[in-house]
Amino acid sequence: ADGARKAASFVTELSDATGNSLAQMEDLYRRAKSFGLDPQSGTLADIMDSAAKYGADLDGVILALGQATANQKLQGEEVLQLLERGIPVWEMLTRVSGLSVEQLQDMQQRGELGLEYVDMLIAEMGRDGEGFSRKQANLFDGITKRIGNTWTKFMRMVAESGYFETL
Repeated sequence: ADGARKAASFVTELSDATGNSLAQMEDLYRRAKSFGLDPQSGTLADIMDSAAKYGADLDGVILALGQATANQKLQGEEVLQLLERGIPVWEMLTRVSGLSVEQLQDMQQRGELGLEYVDMLIAEMGRDGEGFSRKQANLFDGITKRIGNTWTKFMRMVAESGYFETL
């Protein structure tokens, strides 16, 4: 129960800070967690920052990185999914690994880009896009989602207060 409360608090704070809807954040949190990603370690914020910077579909980025995490290696399919969403995977991995694109691609084809490369990629995505998702909170879409989040939190507070049980 304590873990669930901490997770709910984390999701609420992150949705408010980034201007994403609470329902979307809850879904992203669940999906990331089901793939073995630890959303509360900063992973989810890193992914969100990069997706915001590149205008990438957040669901698709979570799916690709989640698959790579579940498979314990970065395969061609996941790289392609990320590249299609505008995430410059090879450039990011060259920065953090010190290897050339050709070396990384050879490793990927041999199945040698293990979980440590997935983790390095996610961390670099966060550094590369640092603060971008939080900037979106102050745009029109982010503001309207935060207003919606306030309403959702109010309704939950009413529901948890015992009002409906009394009714």
